[in-house]
Amino acid sequence: MKILSIAACSILVAQATASVGDQLPGYIHCVEKCTALTPCYNIFEKIQEDRERERNLVRRKDVIYSRDVKIKNLGDIGVKGETGMSSDASQPDYSQTDFTNNYRLLALTSLFWDCTSNCKYICQQMITNEREYQQLPIVQFHGKWPFTRVCGVQEIFSVIFSLGNLMINYINLLKVIRQYHKNRKVPGDTTHVIFQQNIILILISIVGWTFSTLFHIRDIPVTESLDYFGAFAIMLANLNLIVVRYMRLFERRRTLVVWQASLVAIYILHCLKLKANWNYSYNTFANLVVGVSAMVLWILHSLQVNSKYKCHFFVYNNSLQLLPFETKILTKLNYLSISRSRLIPLLPVGLNLWLVVGMLFEICDFSPFRRLLDAHALWHLFTIFPSVIWFDWNIWDVEMMKVRVSDD
Repeated sequence: MKILSIAACSILVAQATASVGDQLPGYIHCVEKCTALTPCYNIFEKIQEDRERERNLVRRKDVIYSRDVKIKNLGDIGVKGETGMSSDASQPDYSQTDFTNNYRLLALTSLFWDCTSNCKYICQQMITNEREYQQLPIVQFHGKWPFTRVCGVQEIFSVIFSLGNLMINYINLLKVIRQYHKNRKVPGDTTHVIFQQNIILILISIVGWTFSTLFHIRDIPVTESLDYFGAFAIMLANLNLIVVRYMRLFERRRTLVVWQASLVAIYILHCLKLKANWNYSYNTFANLVVGVSAMVLWILHSLQVNSKYKCHFFVYNNSLQLLPFETKILTKLNYLSISRSRLIPLLPVGLNLWLVVGMLFEICDFSPFRRLLDAHALWHLFTIFPSVIWFDWNIWDVEMMKVRVSDD
């Protein structure tokens, strides 16, 4: 789940609009010298430039040829072409070094490392090496720690853990779809609507974690925007799910349509507002409102389910309908030495508290270990666990709702 990470990220980014590293004279001088001395090609620009040079040479030869023919027709002695080059001269003068560098440049260019950004990366590493040698603290540059690039990837561990969240959501998608098809076939059963909302949340989460992966592979304005927009969509989808479940909107289809249309409108207006004027404070506030609202509703719903479960513990604990789903949850909880069925209704409380504790990684930021593993990457690792069991609980919750008890 990526419910609160974006809020913490917004706070950190807002605080780091001007990093210490940006202002270091040595860094500024290094970037200036690098951009002045480095042959600033990416491979695609070089190919385009070579083609343009070739076309210009061909056009120039055509003009010279036309002029020579014209002079010849006047009976004058022809003048040879001014280029002084054979037909092979229009081809780029490559060397072995050019081809060797092209493979490196192609890998970097495919991840949008242009000359300027590459120079900034090189200088960040050089300045950081020097500061470590002088036993000075590592500082941030442009609001980010100086990560070591791995095959052009900017933050390798954040990418790996984002992919871990993506994989878990994909696994959840398959199990929820199976439950949706089972419940949809039951006449008069509206609980399949809840599974629809779960599917919507998982699909949006998959998209959101894909954007997160792209953002950590390469931090550029486009991937940053996609990451923020994807995260806010996840938060709205999570709020939608708990409102549909807690308010029982799956039994009131018109109200459900109005509610979801309102969420879509809120999302569009949010994205348009940020697109027109990127405001980190506003983005933080919006995410906190949605995230905290969803968290409160999940906890209230969990306590409500727990109260009902305790009142009819014998019925639920001996229900054959609930047994398969309860067994799946207890099997996973057993890895934490938790195997009491009485604790199952309180799982949303525990999982939300887990996420709150995980946010401490974002708040208590620290420089990356070996310039690879930082607090944000650990937060992404932290968010994998709730998703492992979250949708198992949602399925159990729906099935529990269908169990008949004496006071229903």
